[in-house]
Order: sequence, then C-alpha cells, then structure tokens
Amino acid sequence: MLTTKSHKWNTSVGYRARVMMEPETVWISRAEAAAIAPGLNPGKLDTLRRDGGGPPTRVLSDGEVLYDELAFRRWLESTVDHDWVHGPFGARRPPATRARAYTYDDARPDELRARTYISKEQLLTLLPGMLASNATELRAGGVGPRFLRPTPKTIVYVAEEALWWAERIPGYSGRFERGTERDGTERQQLTPPVAVRRPLTLIELARIGHA
Repeated sequence: MLTTKSHKWNTSVGYRARVMMEPETVWISRAEAAAIAPGLNPGKLDTLRRDGGGPPTRVLSDGEVLYDELAFRRWLESTVDHDWVHGPFGARRPPATRARAYTYDDARPDELRARTYISKEQLLTLLPGMLASNATELRAGGVGPRFLRPTPKTIVYVAEEALWWAERIPGYSGRFERGTERDGTERQQLTPPVAVRRPLTLIELARIGHA
C-alpha cells in the first residue's frame, strides 16, 4: 500500500468530493477495497467503475486499479439508503435530523476504520434472535439500524451502530419507530449518534467471524 499527501479532485456520476489525501490514508488494491465491505466484491467494483457511479479510482499503466482508502470509505458511507434517511414513499416523517442525514463525508481515516462493516447475513448472527424477515421488514420501513446500499442488491450494516440500536429496541421491533404522533406524522426514528464509540466484544467479533 502506498501512502501519499497529494490533493486532487475526483468526480463520478452520483458522487463528487474533494479527496484529501492525508498522511493517514493509503492507496489500496481492488481486493483490499472489496474486503472492507462484505458483498462488495471485485466484480461489483469493476461494474461500478465502468458505469461511472462508484468510488474514485486511479488506473496504473499496467491496468491495476487503485483506490484511496479514505475516499473509498467516505463513498461507502455516502450510499446510506434513501428510505432510511427520509422514509419510504408516502411516509409522513419529520425532516431528517442532522445525525440521520450525516454521511461521514468529513470523517477522518481513524474514525472510519473504527466502523465494522457487515453483511445482512452477519447482522443475523451479531444480533441473536434477529430473523431475516425482521431485518427485511425494518429495511422496507426505513427503520432499524443504519444500512448502506453501495449497489442495488448489496446491503451493508455498521456493526457498532446495529448493536447500539438493538440495545434500545426490545425484540428488534420497528413498531416503536413507526409509531405516530397526534398530528399523524411518524415518530422521530431512533438514530445512533455520529461515530458510535462502542468497541465490539470478543464474543461479538466471533459472531461475525472477525475473532
């Protein structure tokens, strides 16, 4: 991996950001980028690059594709599902709070590296008693733990935020979040604070295969 301190602009369809190449960030390979988020394999990354809708890349003369780690992680966070932030079509939600709309576009590398990305299958092993049907229902209602959607069929959760949410919702039910106030609007959804500081325990790491 190559460290760099340069600054440059990177643009692509659906994503535009000033990529600050800080000393803490590095160039990573396609395989290393895919390893950050379960389900986002090299093939999907190639498709995103060809379609111009993925994270910014650097292609070397030999054809090798590199990603700036900081820019990649910020891009991944920017794919937070629209319905989770604003509610599904027809929902009568209050405007999204600042914390709910935050996409970590100004987060430092150490903050992003502290976030453990897991697949929707790993979510079920991390939260005992959570069923696939429960998780699907939560996503459809735009409630539950924050989830990212880097491709239309790829779902990624943040383990620390999922645990924070689960500790506050008995039975993992989305009914509380979808409750209504007297004026008919939906109750404000449970949103984790920015950068949850809750390290995973050894048992939790073992559940998702990171032990």
